[in-house]
This record gives sequence, structure tokens and C-alpha cells, in this order.
Amino acid sequence: MLKKIILSLSIIIILTSCSFKEETSSPKQEKVGDIEEKDYVEPYADENPISLGLYLNENGTKTLISSYNSPLTQYQDIISLEVYYTKDGSFTGNQKQLWHQYYQNYTNIDAYKIGYHIYFETNNDIIDKVILTPSDVESFFDYIQVYLYDDINQNSSWYSHITSEEVTDTTKLTSIKLTASTKIDEITSPITITAFTYDNDIDFDANGQYRGNSSYQLTITRK
Repeated sequence: MLKKIILSLSIIIILTSCSFKEETSSPKQEKVGDIEEKDYVEPYADENPISLGLYLNENGTKTLISSYNSPLTQYQDIISLEVYYTKDGSFTGNQKQLWHQYYQNYTNIDAYKIGYHIYFETNNDIIDKVILTPSDVESFFDYIQVYLYDDINQNSSWYSHITSEEVTDTTKLTSIKLTASTKIDEITSPITITAFTYDNDIDFDANGQYRGNSSYQLTITRK
């Protein structure tokens, strides 16, 4: 009788052990070759062919500049800049005619738009802002007033800055003006302005920053 009890206990222990091993064994991971299968993310590659620059217009002469000194006087204009699809050092002529001259050096670029990026530091904040529409400048207006212009789609010699309501699929933000605002004296760093061209959302990273290859930057320092 004792032998039967010992034999029954041994069988129960063996069966329980086998069941435990089956339940706790790790599930197999499906592999492709020797590499575990994962979601594939296609790497970003920008095929944008446009080369562009920021130009200061002085008495009809457009000069490519990468640095500029300003007294940053409250309520006074800091600088006005024009964008052309070139990095030629300087040239003269009518803005609209020059725009089309350089624009026609490219083909199939109608989908590309012009955007800007501004960066500066203040006593209490860091302004790091991509500007794609006029409304994007509102958050830092107390420091610097930014005005955007569509110089190409105009039928008169006098026109104002463009508003968000006026933006269409054909709008070209070909120039930008910076004016010192109420809190201009609180800016503690140089101001950088970057112009760039883009054609879709993948030209911006997960943080909304431009990552394409078509850009030009200007640094403004206080005199």
C-alpha cells in the first residue's frame, strides 16, 4: 500500500513539473532570416533642387548677406529681406522680374513653398519658431513684429503685408520684414532668420523643425 502511494505521488510531481515548464516557456519570436521582424521606416531623403538666399535691397541693388548689425531700437524697423532662388552675390533690377528670372532656372517646382524660421533668446524664454503662415508670428509679437509679403502676385506698386486670410495655394512669401517691438530690450542673444523651401510635411521632423536641404540663414546682432 505504501509503495502505491509513493508511486502515485511521483507521477503527480512529474506531470506538474512538465505542465509548469510548458506554461512558462518563452513564446517564439518570428524572424526573417536572422533578424527579428520590425516595422520598416523609410529613411528621409530630400530631393529639393532649389538654392536660395536672403537679400538686402539697398537702392535697387540686391546683396546676399549672412550677417547684419542693428541697434534694435524699439518700434523701428530692423531689416527687410527678399528671397530669390539663387546664391549670386548681388544684382540689380525689378524684384518681380528678378524673381521670375531665377525661378525659371528650375523645372517642376510649383509645389514648393517658402517658409521661415526665427530663433532668439530672452531674459525668460527661448523663441524657436517655424513660420509658414502670417499667424505663426503672433506668439512672439511683443519682442519682434514679423511681416510677410507676397511680392510676386501683386498688380500695383504699393501693397501691404499678407494676412492669413489672404494666403492661397499660389501665395509666395518672397520677403520678410522685422520690426523691434515692445520687449526688444529683453532679447539677450543674436537673432537668426532662416528662409527655406518645402513641398510637404515630411520636410519637418517630429518636433516640427525643418530638416530639408534648401535653406539659407542670416544672423542679426545688436550694435
